[in-house]
Amino acid sequence: MDMEVFREQNKRNVVLTGPPRSGTTLTCNLLNKLPDTVALHEPIRPFGFVSPQATEEEVLGAMARFFSRQRRNIRLRGFAETKHMGGTISTDPYAAERTRDPENPDSEGLRYQLVSKGSELGRIEMNGDAYSAGFWLIVKDPATLTALLPDLVEGFPCYAVTRNPLAILASWASVNHAARDGHSPVAERYDSALSEMLAVEEDRVERQLLLLDWWYGRILEHLPESNVIRYEDIVASEGTALAQVVSRTANQVPLTPLDSRNLNPLYARSEMRALGERLLESDGAYWSFYSRQSVLDLLERAKAPAYERGWADASTGRRANPRVGPEDGLSGIREEIDYHSGFGAASSILLAGDEPLEDVKVLDLIPPAEDLPPLAERQRRLIP
Repeated sequence: MDMEVFREQNKRNVVLTGPPRSGTTLTCNLLNKLPDTVALHEPIRPFGFVSPQATEEEVLGAMARFFSRQRRNIRLRGFAETKHMGGTISTDPYAAERTRDPENPDSEGLRYQLVSKGSELGRIEMNGDAYSAGFWLIVKDPATLTALLPDLVEGFPCYAVTRNPLAILASWASVNHAARDGHSPVAERYDSALSEMLAVEEDRVERQLLLLDWWYGRILEHLPESNVIRYEDIVASEGTALAQVVSRTANQVPLTPLDSRNLNPLYARSEMRALGERLLESDGAYWSFYSRQSVLDLLERAKAPAYERGWADASTGRRANPRVGPEDGLSGIREEIDYHSGFGAASSILLAGDEPLEDVKVLDLIPPAEDLPPLAERQRRLIP
């Protein structure tokens, strides 16, 4: 294989990866707004893609054939195969609320995929006439492509999206995803050393930290800094930080107003505090991308008084305050948002059947002697 010719032929076939819940799906959504560009969300069937013992040439060949097949389907047959919701690639495949699995009443309150397991990968219609023969095609898959990254970088342009490690851990804790348990079946299939390391670790959070270290370590070892894009920069730049992925300038990328989800109300603050403490005590490749101070700053912002007051009100069954503040109920917009985010987060947990009350007791946000309604009554008060 002539690698120089191979790389030239694949210069518009882009590999995109990053840890799960780092913003890679959002990245696909934003890239799809660009002309002559298609970004696919986890279109690879990983367990039949290549053998775990595949050589570099076999990996590169399989990836090149995959790109070619998708290109033919898009331009000549009018469809692409990808994970999607109703024919589109959204910004987030998980629900914006934490609920119990209706088929498993004893499950924890988590965010579940909006599309049923097994049905999310399928065909979406494409207008083949809208794309040139050399359109940009980006394929995103956090586990498969990170595991194969050492080989893929030899033949394809490769990029990774990263995110504050505490935000990633908090997101893992909120979703029905294997990473929540500190595992990645696909990554472990391709990396036996990772599989063996996770198998002997009994502590779930420690497994999560080992897994996160593996993801960031892979990126650190195989990608130059210029090919690593921080989620925080994507949000701050309103998407223009992605211009480099498709060889465009920032002013050629449409601005998309974005809000950071690093303090998503669905991330239980008690979980964030516990995860933050463990994270700060750990060593891992993620510290090559984010400072410990960035985690401390996120923890401090998670302790915003307005947020905690909202959490306390929902936890104890009080009605939400339409306005909050130190004087006559008036305050800045930011404080209002923080308050209602806290109220919404605790409401979701309470309605899912869990008990957020202990968190506000620990924070001394309610008088110790206060007579509080039972869980069922507080749940009823929150239902409109």
